Amino acid sequence: MQVYIIPRGISYIPGGIMISRIDLRVIIILAVIIGIGGCVTLAFMYHKDAQLREQILTETRLAAAGIDFDTIRTFDGSDADLTNPAYISMKEKMVSIKAAEPLSRFVYIMGQRDDGGVFFYVDSEPPGSEGYSPPGQDYTEVSDQVRELFTTGKTGIVGPTTDRWGTWISGLLPIQDPKTGTIIGVFGIDIDAGNWTAITLYTGLPPLVGTLLIVAIFLSFITINRRKDEENRKLAISEQALRESESRLSAILQSSPAFQFVIDHNHTVISWNRALEKFSGIPASEMIGTKNHWKAFFPTERPLLVDVLLDRNYKVLNELYGDSCHPSDLVDGAYEMTRFYPEMKENGIWLYILRPHIKMTRERYLVLLRH
Repeated sequence: MQVYIIPRGISYIPGGIMISRIDLRVIIILAVIIGIGGCVTLAFMYHKDAQLREQILTETRLAAAGIDFDTIRTFDGSDADLTNPAYISMKEKMVSIKAAEPLSRFVYIMGQRDDGGVFFYVDSEPPGSEGYSPPGQDYTEVSDQVRELFTTGKTGIVGPTTDRWGTWISGLLPIQDPKTGTIIGVFGIDIDAGNWTAITLYTGLPPLVGTLLIVAIFLSFITINRRKDEENRKLAISEQALRESESRLSAILQSSPAFQFVIDHNHTVISWNRALEKFSGIPASEMIGTKNHWKAFFPTERPLLVDVLLDRNYKVLNELYGDSCHPSDLVDGAYEMTRFYPEMKENGIWLYILRPHIKMTRERYLVLLRH
């Protein structure tokens, strides 16, 4: 008769990383969140843009209120104006308006010739500077919107428009002759479109960040739930595989002519086959769920070799079994033992036991006894 102790653990189920299918509801929710967030962001930016345009238009009107535009009649629109006291006074006025308006880059007055060409009467830039426009300088990049002001006489915001000096949003106020009603010039304040865009984008930043944060939280929630579902799915598959494996093992054990029993890591008997029932005279119903497997081998309770090795309590091996138990010469890392059990049957039985070295979790130990 021989005894073999064979480890048995949870079946390994191979599989790669499963790519989660994107649920249509997730796409719809994300689209709604992004859509609402985008609309709110654009609404904030549009509101700020409209607010800035109204602000520039108001500042243009207020600045124009302090200017005596009648002096333009004395301007020649040429270098001759440089010595005109009215031009010099108007130049100082342009400089002071620019200094008082933090967003402004250029402050100026434009005129229009009989042929439709637009030119500068006066601006806020010091002579010799990069942005300086001397009196009479043609404004060749003038837009159609600006040209229309000389006809319609409507105050408004124009831009963004691009010229040799940059890209601008301009507050423009036509100057009318109070007697004839004709347009004799256009007063303008230019705002750098880059600064304007930065201000509007900054205004839209809070709802944009809020939208991205909501999206991140939602995606994190979806990811966590998907991982949890995947873990539950794998656990269910593992448990199903374990049940199937145990069912197959049980069928094998019960049909085997060898004397076999199975204990778990708590030393509890979980299987006791029919052959062992007949051999030991102990029915499975009295053994399963107990730790009484010693009864098949000894008249009084004591640990079997499987119990000692299961607990890795190698120090007591010599006390219990002496030199009969030693490392196996056949299986690396295993223990083997040949021992006579006088209490078993009428005349006793010799058993050969081979116990492999095991490093597992949720272990099962199948014990085979061959007569």
